[in-house]
Amino acid sequence: MPLFKYGAAGFFNRLKAFAEDESGSSKVESIVTDILATVQKRGDQAIFELTEKLDGVRLNSKTLKVSNAELILGEQSLSSIDRRAIRDSIHCVTAFNRQSIPKKWSRKNPHGATVGERFYPIQRVGIYVPGGSVPLVSTVIMTATLAKIARVPEVCVCTPPDKNGGIAPAMAAVLSICGITEVYKIGGAQAVAAMG
Repeated sequence: MPLFKYGAAGFFNRLKAFAEDESGSSKVESIVTDILATVQKRGDQAIFELTEKLDGVRLNSKTLKVSNAELILGEQSLSSIDRRAIRDSIHCVTAFNRQSIPKKWSRKNPHGATVGERFYPIQRVGIYVPGGSVPLVSTVIMTATLAKIARVPEVCVCTPPDKNGGIAPAMAAVLSICGITEVYKIGGAQAVAAMG
């Protein structure tokens, strides 16, 4: 594995070897634009076709959503040590981020008018959690927990299906522990388009 030391002669030139060229970036942009347009135009049918094409999994309207039973089974599949570690992580993220919740305030100005600030949670948020060979449970904790702290009433999560059409038990577990019940087996740009 090559070692790159910041400040060494040629540091930035060596990094350029890992940068994507402009034509590759344009190609990705074109593919994503097509996916977004297809989902916008054809809805769920496009989601099913793209999931089969890109993830190799055939889903339909009955298998797209992760059931509450799947979420609970995921949680039950964890050892007590893993469950405790996840709960501890959620507790730490919650405690830290509660400190940055904006405070409502109001007062009378010199003219007698009431001035101040009020903060309202967003009604609904969509969270995309990448899949792959390792379930990114930390992404769920770092995003879903913040939505819960902000008191967002509706939280939707999309994550790619595994080769068997499910999601990793650890992913289901952390979603369950975080209290997220609306979860869809959709990956990539099509997931973002579907949430949009």
